[in-house]
Formats: sequence, C-alpha cells, structure tokens
Amino acid sequence: MLGSRFGNWTVGSAAGSLGKDAPVRFGAARQRRRSVGKGRAGAAKLSSSEQDVSEIEREVQDMRLQGKLGSLTVRTLQGFLRAQGLKTSGPKAEVIQRIEEYFTGTDSLLNGAGTSSSGMEEWDIPVDGFVDWSSSMRRPDPQAPHWKLVSWNVNGLRSLLKHEDDPLRKLLEEERPDVLCLQETKLKSNDIPKIMETLVKEYPEYNLHCWNCSNPRLGYSGTAIFSRAEPIGNPKYDFKGEAHSTEGRTITVEFSDFFLVNAYVPNSGQDLARLSYRTEEWDRDMREYMNTLRKRGKPIVFCGDMNVARTRADIHNAEGNLESAGFTEQERNAFSLLLGGGLRDVFREQHPQVRGYTYWSYRFRARQRNMGWRIDYFLASPELMSRIYDSYILEDTTGSDHCPVGITMLC
Repeated sequence: MLGSRFGNWTVGSAAGSLGKDAPVRFGAARQRRRSVGKGRAGAAKLSSSEQDVSEIEREVQDMRLQGKLGSLTVRTLQGFLRAQGLKTSGPKAEVIQRIEEYFTGTDSLLNGAGTSSSGMEEWDIPVDGFVDWSSSMRRPDPQAPHWKLVSWNVNGLRSLLKHEDDPLRKLLEEERPDVLCLQETKLKSNDIPKIMETLVKEYPEYNLHCWNCSNPRLGYSGTAIFSRAEPIGNPKYDFKGEAHSTEGRTITVEFSDFFLVNAYVPNSGQDLARLSYRTEEWDRDMREYMNTLRKRGKPIVFCGDMNVARTRADIHNAEGNLESAGFTEQERNAFSLLLGGGLRDVFREQHPQVRGYTYWSYRFRARQRNMGWRIDYFLASPELMSRIYDSYILEDTTGSDHCPVGITMLC
C-alpha cells in the first residue's frame, strides 16, 4: 500500500485498514521542509546506453556467482569495468582479476560476497587478529553536508518508550539522525495515534512518519521510518504484491539521490520452520526487488535487521551455531547472493578486521559477556561507497536485545 505525504503520517498494513493510498493527517501544521541531499528531483528514465550498462552489470554478477566469468567476452568484461570507472586494459585474465577485486576488495579480508581477496572461502579466513568494536573507532561528524542514517530493532516500541532510561530520547538527542529506521515495533494500527502525540510534540523536526504494521497477526513484527528530509512521492509499504504483505516488514522511501529500504527480514524460526520461506521466497524476491529499484536509475541504501550473521567474524561461537536460525549455510548463501547482486556490506568495508555485534540474547548474560551476533546492517550500492564517511555500532544504547547501527554519508 502506498501512502503518506511529507508532514503527515500513515499506517501501511496488509488489510489496508486505512484505505489504499489514504494518508492520515495528524493535524499539526506542516513543518518547514529541510532538504538534506542534493540531486535529481526524480527518478530519471534510463537511456538505451544506461540500459546496456545495466544488462552488462547483471550478466557479470550472475556469471561471477556461477564461477563462469571466463566464459564472457573481453568486451563485456571491459564494459563492466568501464561502468565502474576502472582500468579496462590488459589481458583477459587480468581483467577478470580486476573484476574480482572490485567485488571482494584488495585491502581487506572480508569485503567479498563469498570469498576474500586471497581466494579463501569466508569460513576459512582466520579471525584471531580481529579487534573488538569500540565507539572510539567512530569518526567525528564531517563539516561537509551529510546524511546521518540510523537503524534499530527496538523489540517493541511501546515497551521501549516506557523504559526508565528513555533510550529513544537519548538516541535522537545525541545522534540527531536525519533518518531513523525501526524494526520489530510490534504495534497495531490503533497504537499509533497515541505514540504519535508524544513523538510529534517532542521531535517536531521529524516531519515524515511511516508505519507498517503486521496484520492480521497483531503486536508482531512491524517497521517504521522517521525522517527530517523530504521524500519524493509516497512511501511504498511491502514488496512483491501480496506475497510478503501481511507482516509489515518493509518500507521504501525515495529521496533526491537514493532509495532507502528499511526491512525486518523474517527469522527462520525455532526448528528452522520458516527457513525455506525465508531463503527460497523472501530472499529471492528481495533480490528481484533490489533489481527493480536499480533499474529506476538511483542507488540503494538497504538497512535493517537482516537476521543473518554473514561470517565467522560476525558471530560468537560460530561452530556451535551452524544449525541455528540466522547462521545456517542456506541463509549465509542467500545473503551472499544479495551482496553479489550489487550491494556492499558497509560496516565490513569500513572495518574489515573489526568484530562488532548488534544483537545479544537476553539469556546467559550474553550482552555483558559480549557473546553476540552482527545481524543488523547497512548495505549500499557500490556507487555510494565513495560517499560513505563512517559506519558504526551504537553498542552502549540499551532498551532492546539489539543496539542501533548507523552510517554517515556525504551529500
């Protein structure tokens, strides 16, 4: 369901209880607009040459995942490198190596989707030399105009707002993100007016509020986006028609020069009951959705709780969790396909040898002992990577079994 204009709020739910494309106005006067990014005013129609480049990129990505780059012509391989602004000359073997380095990175051990720059499988990469994440690794905010994007699985927004330490207030006041993405809000549509009264009164600068609620299963899942910046058009709730539209798991917002997708990816569940749905349907359809957005001519920022630890460096006790939801081979392979299809793991590229977690079980004093998982991510299109100034984990923020993650991106 589509909805919401700037300065209003809407609820997107499977049943469309508020009506298709029906923005629900909160009654407050429209706030002064604040434009953060600069760029084209809308999604441009792809030219024929841009379409050719897009086809080449998809072909190279597909053949690389199949281990068949060598079957492509030198002209196709060079066309891919040219589109990325990279050197195209040299023998075919050198051109292929340059493409591999583009995907995997030569300056880190874990920048690739499935292999390292040395050709080692991610599982085999030694992690003994990794250092633990610390907030001291963050860079000071840049002087240049920038976006600050933060994502947080709050594990129930109502309970978070009642928390004695008021962690949401602290986060908004200390970080002042331009966009805040929430997952697992666990809200029903009729919960939102009361919550909005508080949010609009205390944080009027967030002019856009998007809510996607689970329906008919109430008080489950759910996503939200608060933004200071004005979007283009209406937010899009869910994707792939009716296939994934009952649990309130995604919201897409278009800004001036990128798409933002906020997602709460399904957990494979106890006894892996939803593993096949998650890896064979949801993950597959999300890759198709990413390609659909890419064809509209803008890069993508994809954030949220992805419910998968990508590598051994992203989980405590990897060997003991090989059959656990969130670290099965099927889930890790599906995530690698998403990355191989044209998205980068921003934190891992910024911090190639840092061990940082974003989720800790409430059991066994896991957080105090730092026995966690990194399952909350910012992914970005390759063309945005030169604008990424910083990527960080806000591990000291409590109130949920997850902590927020963020990126700073130059305008």
